[in-house]
Amino acid sequence: AGENVVVAPATAMDTIRVPSSAAPRRPGLAWRIGALLALGGLGAFLAFYPGPRWWLAAGLAGYMAVLWFRPRAWLVVLPALLPVLDFAPWTGWSLVDEFDALVLATLAVGWWRLPAMAPGAALQGGRWWLFLLLLLTGLVSLARGLWPLPPLDANAWTSYYSNYHAWRVGRGVVWMVLLLPLLREALGRGENVRRLLVPGMLLGLGLAIAVTLWERALFPGLLNFSTAFRTAGMFAEMNTGGAYIDGYLAASLPFVGACFLVWRGLRGYLLGLLLFALGLYAFLVTFTRVDYAAFLVSGLVLFVGLLRARVSDRRFYLTTVPLAVVTAFLMVPVFFSPFVQSRFATVEEDFDLRLNHYRDALAMMDAGVRPVVWGMGTGSYPRLGYLDRLQRATPAAFRFLEEPEGGRFLRLWGGPLYLLQELGYLPRRVYRLEADVRSDTPGAALSVALCEKTLLYSLRCVSGSTRLREGDGRWHHRRFELDATDLRPIPGRPDRPLVFSFYNLVAGSRVDVDNLELVSPAGENRLRNGDFAGGGRHWFFAVDDHSNWHLDNLWLHLYFERGLMGLLPALLLVVAVAGALAVRAWRGDAMAAVLLASLGGFLTVGTTSSLLDSARLELLFLLLLAASLAHLKGANPSAAEHGGNRLAGEDHL
Repeated sequence: AGENVVVAPATAMDTIRVPSSAAPRRPGLAWRIGALLALGGLGAFLAFYPGPRWWLAAGLAGYMAVLWFRPRAWLVVLPALLPVLDFAPWTGWSLVDEFDALVLATLAVGWWRLPAMAPGAALQGGRWWLFLLLLLTGLVSLARGLWPLPPLDANAWTSYYSNYHAWRVGRGVVWMVLLLPLLREALGRGENVRRLLVPGMLLGLGLAIAVTLWERALFPGLLNFSTAFRTAGMFAEMNTGGAYIDGYLAASLPFVGACFLVWRGLRGYLLGLLLFALGLYAFLVTFTRVDYAAFLVSGLVLFVGLLRARVSDRRFYLTTVPLAVVTAFLMVPVFFSPFVQSRFATVEEDFDLRLNHYRDALAMMDAGVRPVVWGMGTGSYPRLGYLDRLQRATPAAFRFLEEPEGGRFLRLWGGPLYLLQELGYLPRRVYRLEADVRSDTPGAALSVALCEKTLLYSLRCVSGSTRLREGDGRWHHRRFELDATDLRPIPGRPDRPLVFSFYNLVAGSRVDVDNLELVSPAGENRLRNGDFAGGGRHWFFAVDDHSNWHLDNLWLHLYFERGLMGLLPALLLVVAVAGALAVRAWRGDAMAAVLLASLGGFLTVGTTSSLLDSARLELLFLLLLAASLAHLKGANPSAAEHGGNRLAGEDHL
């Protein structure tokens, strides 16, 4: 009684019950105020943004215009731009970044135009309560990681040892909480998972593939599987290691299955073949061993989904045979390459190292009941690890300090930590490096390099070093040349961008650096913010030792940061959602099979990587869970039993 039944013309699978009270109405004053606050935050971001702000502003303005007329378009755009909208290596901003601006733009328009809440059908049931509890424990853990708030100085924006690091890695939960009203409205109609989220995920996969192809073509070569080169894409979080691009690809690649299981047309079939071939290539050249297990898990789920979707024999073979051929064609040269063989040769040794790493991490937790229940707080692991290592030696670190008369400078403690600045396509000339340096440690040294490099690897470099034998604690001006003429482009290969870096590899020492200049023959300084007056603007860092920054297991990460209050809701929710999706997939629900394969691939990579210490990947994980819940609530099981999510009454192949 009092309900209207809306039936989409495609299939009975799309039947959604929407109460008549769900008619759109004007948003309340609170939503308008929230929208204005989001718009003000976006304006402040753009005012201080160190990158090309007018290009970013124009792109966001265009997006907001689209969102004004198509309010649910954010469910396409956010997943599409999630793997690429991070320019931290160029701007130096990682505490807030371009994806924050995209979320603020979404909230500014979405909250202003927010129609009346959908009936709440997609937000009912015990599984949704677990989802909300997971968000709540994430917020509590974030607050515990941030408190007490240190001064908001230059180090707050750059240091992973600061309490503000909790915001850097944990704001994905905040994004989801703020987007929840829009998500509730968009996913109140369960078919929007297929109509909006699937295209968004496929667009994101395409962009991630394009970046991977560009990176490999530029550096080792597309068909070079022997060189030790693992792509990082646009995941700047990999400056300290991790497997974030792996987790993203593991979650997005299974959505290619929608081209065969959900979209039954010829165009979807051809798009699926292309994305599968290129996506599998990108996945394989991460050279992460657990990725291959994730591919098997996702592939098995999708294969069963295809079997149970009751497609014709002709379509079944037209789908499975080409995919199998592509898989074999790509896997054979990768698996038999020397680099991959060397990776698999150390599986047992690496497994023991990981177990020791997990034990050491758990030993860092405080004693008592409270850490077991609530954990140590979001973003706390790097800081606690630093304090633990500090008892034995001085770890590699950097910090901005102030002098009453000399202004701001940078202090660099010895170790495998590198400060970087992207220079782009710099002419290959002889450059003069000038810097003011000092040290109170005899024998300390400042080294610099000009390299063709990615975030993780340096290929061709020219370098120089100056040793501070005095150790008198006084400033000294040093000057030497870097001859980049040896870095001329290789014939037949595209030109590569250059990166300037400086570092101090003398353990136990510290070097102060100020007034860095890289001067061209024409007298032009190529470095920005070389006096560090802007703190870490345009500077980024990378490290060689990755174990000090990540727990390398998703579930252990949840327990360490959020305790049992965070671990148990996540575990129960994943089991409940995966079980329900498996039942639906077995009954022929194709979209359920795609979502289950995506979650399965992501969680498989999570067995050897934290993943959730990336804000974007945490948002992706939460979005997949929410989409799964909405699909489970909105789909009609009886329709699934009779053929799944067919967009037309017959196959088109």
